[in-house]
Amino acid sequence: MTAPGEFERLIRIETKLDELIKTTSERGIDHESRLRALEQFKWISVGIAAAAGGAAGTLAGFFGLS
Repeated sequence: MTAPGEFERLIRIETKLDELIKTTSERGIDHESRLRALEQFKWISVGIAAAAGGAAGTLAGFFGLS
């Protein structure tokens, strides 16, 4: 058995969820594209760190520090 008003409350919740889904899809929030952007940033950072490490090792070799 359900208490009085629970069905109306459920309908309001469903309506709010429908509005939320519509709003997020209109804004273009796409989690896949966000994840791709984060992964791209990570790999660019790794590349920069590798290049900086190589450059530091080369400079150390020029100055006789290695």
